[in-house]
Amino acid sequence: MSYLLESLGRGLITRLRDVFAPALRVHGTRRELAERAAACPTSVDALCQLGNAALRDNLPGPAQRSFRAAHELDSEAAAPRIGLACVQDELGNLGEALRWSRQVADHDPGDAAAAFAVALCHERRRDICSARTWYELALERCDSLRNARERLAAIAIRRGNWQAAAEQYERLADLDPDDLDVLLLRGGLELRAGNPAAAVELFQQALLIEPELHDERLLDEPLPDDEVELWRITQQTELLVARFPGASEFRVQLGDLYARQGEDRRAVEQYESALDLQPTFLEATVKLGTQHMRASRFLEAARSFNAACELNDRLLIAFVGLGLAQQAAGEELEAEATFDLAASLAPNSMLLHAEALRLRLRADQPEQDGAVALERARQALGRQGRLRPDDAGLHYRLAMIERHLGQRRSGQRHFARAVELHPSFCKAALQHGLGLRQSDENGAQALLGSALHLPDAIVADHYELGLLFAQPVRFELALRGIRDNDPDGATAEESLILSLQNIGLLDRAEGTWRSVDAIASAQAATDRVRG
Repeated sequence: MSYLLESLGRGLITRLRDVFAPALRVHGTRRELAERAAACPTSVDALCQLGNAALRDNLPGPAQRSFRAAHELDSEAAAPRIGLACVQDELGNLGEALRWSRQVADHDPGDAAAAFAVALCHERRRDICSARTWYELALERCDSLRNARERLAAIAIRRGNWQAAAEQYERLADLDPDDLDVLLLRGGLELRAGNPAAAVELFQQALLIEPELHDERLLDEPLPDDEVELWRITQQTELLVARFPGASEFRVQLGDLYARQGEDRRAVEQYESALDLQPTFLEATVKLGTQHMRASRFLEAARSFNAACELNDRLLIAFVGLGLAQQAAGEELEAEATFDLAASLAPNSMLLHAEALRLRLRADQPEQDGAVALERARQALGRQGRLRPDDAGLHYRLAMIERHLGQRRSGQRHFARAVELHPSFCKAALQHGLGLRQSDENGAQALLGSALHLPDAIVADHYELGLLFAQPVRFELALRGIRDNDPDGATAEESLILSLQNIGLLDRAEGTWRSVDAIASAQAATDRVRG
């Protein structure tokens, strides 16, 4: 969850075919293209199209034959070289992928994508100096190439040059001033670079972008009971939506009105439209889940609350970052108020996490009482925790449920164990630190600080993991080794997944949902045995 760790994975494309995607477009099925190539055996374009189709279908062997044939027909053409670079990348031959990418980049001095591909190959081969040179060349060719700036920032962070990384994100913010993640990263980088006043301003700016929550009661909000008044307000809000179609807040308000009048489909449409406009809109995500829950669509509701939990966690890191920056700038009173606000938001994550688990279980057994479902979720987590006592993710999820159920001491113990097992587990550190702070216990400040002040060794490990993940062949071999040779392979794999989520290479919300789904499946299996 740490935004500084997440920066290590930003811009790290795992396949060259994604870098060269515009040049690899396919127009037709592979069978149609094979017939065309057979009819025109001297057509470079036909052969490259056939190669593109094979590459799309994950058939590197046939793709390589087509691209080689095209290259033999025209050794100066860029398309066969691009295809061969991508094929070698798919096969895990980074040296050959680099050679072909370099030929494309040298042939066209204005091709920024080719320069980026060369840089990416160098970085994955751990030739960081060459990578940096080529990323800078890519930016000379296209100053708005985000991925190149993100990789230069990651390299700077790996080397401890926080100011250079902050400067790259300053340029990224110029490209999109409303990018909340970029602002949060800039705030963290400026704080690490020793510029707390700049960090305070950036965190405050990021929090201003986030739509306000109307109150702390995330799962409900009062509206007028009078039908005539409801109809009048609905009509006015519909006009506002029509006049300002890009205003997501108006769509949420209209969704609330439709929901109150029992118009389920129209309410869902408005909430979903708001999220199409602003995917990180926490209130819209919560209200979409609430509407699904009212309609007994428990699986959809669980997914929405799971996504909302991740969004609330992002607010937590923003407020904690602001508090740390205010503290470093000598604004002690302001920092205390900010930490108090973060502490008031922490239970929302616990509530949303508990709702996601409870509703996922009810999706299997709709008739089940909600409180019973939640207790069964806690028991299922406890059983899995006893089987895998070193799984940090299990300790975290159990802590969230127990804290939500009021079992504070037990929850804090599980948070502490999660952080002990996985020191870069930012969400666990934040929840544990805020819990300690509320009870005036020692260690709260150190835990909160760990979200943005990462040891060099942790940064280095996550950077190297990112480069390994960006080589799918090697990564799969490493993963297979964990599964085959480690007696506790499941725990080790979960730890690896957690680290990949830390650097943003695996989606956190989807990873959490996978865990929620696994708990429900395990409970269903237990029920079948007992039945």
